[in-house]
Amino acid sequence: MSAATKQKRQASSYAEGIVSTVVNSLLFVVKLIAGITTGSIALIADAWHTLSDTFTSIIVIVGAWISGKPKDKMHPFGHGRAELIASIIMGTMLGFVSFNFFQDAINNLRNHVSVKYSAFAIIITVFGIIVKELLAQYSFYLGKKHHIQTLIADAWHHRSDAISSIIVLIGMGVNKFFWWIDSILAMVVAVLILYAAYTIIKAAANPLMGEEASDEIQNQVQALVHEKYPEVSDLHHFHVHKYGEHIELTVHARVDGNMNMNNAHTLISSIENDIRETMAIEPTIHLEPNKTQKE
Repeated sequence: MSAATKQKRQASSYAEGIVSTVVNSLLFVVKLIAGITTGSIALIADAWHTLSDTFTSIIVIVGAWISGKPKDKMHPFGHGRAELIASIIMGTMLGFVSFNFFQDAINNLRNHVSVKYSAFAIIITVFGIIVKELLAQYSFYLGKKHHIQTLIADAWHHRSDAISSIIVLIGMGVNKFFWWIDSILAMVVAVLILYAAYTIIKAAANPLMGEEASDEIQNQVQALVHEKYPEVSDLHHFHVHKYGEHIELTVHARVDGNMNMNNAHTLISSIENDIRETMAIEPTIHLEPNKTQKE
């Protein structure tokens, strides 16, 4: 990855993190005021869900700073996995938030707590839905444009907050008919938060644990090698190791076992250079003799 691309990715992460932190902090204050004045646990839960977005946006900023550091002796592949670690921290925080509000909702049901929503609470909820979806679109745009997992994770976090606010808003409309609606809504919001936590952690954990190379990568490498290097009879044992945007690829290649060592080395070096330049992947190719020869 070029230095210019890295700088753009880091700048995008900083921009998204700062905008999200400021907006979410303001939204938290007004939502919390609305929740406290009405006594709604669902609104208060929604407010804390928004505040958790502030925390995760700060993690985005810190993750961008760490992942943007150049490789060093202790980290020869760079610091790109800091983004994945930051995403797991986000998901874990959401899990705790979900558990706490589900527990509060159960307590309110047991105590037959009912809520009367004010016009202020309704207006703030509608305003929050619009703002959070705009933030989600902004984060999705930057995350997909620059392939930044933490921004995509933050976008889903914003959207889950918008969805939970929509559910709360619907509940406001039927609240006068069901005294228990606020507690049920709080449970629904808690489940949505938990699902968001699951998706974020899953997306970040897979690359950390190691993955098989995607069909797209395998097919692209196969096509490149078969077109230009007929000396290679087979490619197999593909594995990828992702460090943010830096990707390491290992693959086994079968060639004539009687090939001169220098020729084999030149062949493999040429293939590695082609993959590196064509796919922006750092390859390591392991040579094997053809199956018909003694291995």
